[in-house]
Amino acid sequence: MKNSKSSPFCKFPDNPLRQRGFMKKALIALVFLTIGFSKTFAQPVSATYVVDGYEVPIGQGIVESALDKGGDTWLNSFDNFSGVLYWPKDSGMNPDVTLVYKEAIVNTPGPDMVVFVRSWIPPNRDIWIYGKAFGYEINGVRRDVIADIEVGDLPGFEGSTRFSDIYAGFLDLSDFGVAEGQSISMLQIFASSQNNYENNNAYSRGELPLSPIYGDYGDASTYGAWPIRKCIIQSINLGSPSACNDNATPGIVGDDFFTADITVSFERAPTSGNLVLGGDASESVGIDALDSGSSHTFRGVRFPANGFGIDITASFSDRNECYLTINDIITAPDSCSVPDCNEAGTDGHLTICEGETVTEAQLFDALNGDPDTGGVWTPALAGAGTY
Repeated sequence: MKNSKSSPFCKFPDNPLRQRGFMKKALIALVFLTIGFSKTFAQPVSATYVVDGYEVPIGQGIVESALDKGGDTWLNSFDNFSGVLYWPKDSGMNPDVTLVYKEAIVNTPGPDMVVFVRSWIPPNRDIWIYGKAFGYEINGVRRDVIADIEVGDLPGFEGSTRFSDIYAGFLDLSDFGVAEGQSISMLQIFASSQNNYENNNAYSRGELPLSPIYGDYGDASTYGAWPIRKCIIQSINLGSPSACNDNATPGIVGDDFFTADITVSFERAPTSGNLVLGGDASESVGIDALDSGSSHTFRGVRFPANGFGIDITASFSDRNECYLTINDIITAPDSCSVPDCNEAGTDGHLTICEGETVTEAQLFDALNGDPDTGGVWTPALAGAGTY
């Protein structure tokens, strides 16, 4: 059943020049769709973009999609990563694109998805026809997301005018009320809050300037929203723990330690920064010095030997959201140092008058040997007696 969206080609009866220009644009759009889609279906694209260090697999992962314009469904599958030209002036109606994902997308720290748009500058013109913003709706919550990271041509269409000027933007599920650890399986794409008939009409009358974000407030071209393959630290393992080492100071307890090897396993490490150990450990290694693309072992890491549980955090410095903490991964050995006792001196004698009470200074001065200060006298000081 078709919906009741009206054609945008009939919006300007009071402006013959604008109406003719709009009809020309419509004709161009129809040629675009007739010629372009045949090329798209003939060359399905499946590739991985890297946007600001985040891996984004495109052309896969969507089980169902629908493109709606005037009640018509143009696409049965988004797996071809087809560009969608649509008229967002009818944004108050049904969503123009609905995407259903094969696997649930879980909200984890940091951005969860990347949106792609085409922001086209026609030849010999210094204006944007297509805007860079769309409205994305998840669980009934709609937010504008601006794609302002230039990523170039679509894979497989390098050098093609139609698939150039592609921009990306990050979408965080938390902005849509999705709690951390919760997931979504469907997303809908609408026109942005600014791309509507009223603003486009105002632009056509010269009342609004052309916007580098919203274009002419009318046309836009989306290439979908795709989940990020995030950096994951999968595990932290401790091996080969040593016995307590007194650090060559057998009389000092506080510097005793033991050592162990710490192996960190991960997926999709960032391309810059360091892998860092924290908590009760303090080590780091540069990304270019990792043992492999999936794990690294820190050898002989020092930990305090104090009989308490050892906590370890592993993280990537250039991906704050990529970390793992393991508490009580092992119980440290007890301290192996014996604190030195203070020198109490040797017995001495002090003569006092009957009825007098001795002082600590008098007793200390009466000691023989080489006593250390700071001791405690017992019993409580009084008169004649043994202390």
